[in-house]
Amino acid sequence: MAQIVEDKDSGAKEFLGSLIRGCYLDGQCYELAIALHRGLGWPIVAVMKGAQIWHAVVRSPDGSFWDARGKVELAELGRPFALDNPELKDVEESDLLAVRTVDEHAIKWANRRAQSLWPELQWADSFQLRALCFAEALEKVCRHHGIWIRSPIEGIRSLLAAHEPDDDPHYELCLTDDGLTYTIERRL
Repeated sequence: MAQIVEDKDSGAKEFLGSLIRGCYLDGQCYELAIALHRGLGWPIVAVMKGAQIWHAVVRSPDGSFWDARGKVELAELGRPFALDNPELKDVEESDLLAVRTVDEHAIKWANRRAQSLWPELQWADSFQLRALCFAEALEKVCRHHGIWIRSPIEGIRSLLAAHEPDDDPHYELCLTDDGLTYTIERRL
């Protein structure tokens, strides 16, 4: 039976966290807020500086705020922007889009990264859950046909990639030189 094995390397999680903070704390916070809003159903909250939306976060059902730092206390929300006791305002996705253009691909990447960093949250369309279901179905197919996917080198893991709507992928099989196995590659 397939199972999710968490990476025990805290360095990888720290790297992903720093990547998310670097990209989405001060720069692409709208993309992350929209991704969290769509993925979790949590409302978007603007951190205001006067009449300007300075930063975007989401509010969880327990009332906590989330942004690129993860769960953030109210007192900490404005700190990176030198805003003490910032005004908060509930906003819609359309309010953020009225301020600047937000790229749909950037929202998807923000969603995937957030899901990877915080898999414990209740994601509406969890890539982790889809990958687990895929692995379980693949295991059944492999057992039925007596064919398994593996890496040609011990310790190198195979990858699962999400399908993008613009892709038209298929699999290509190529017999290995020794005639004992096939390589399998997704081709666009």
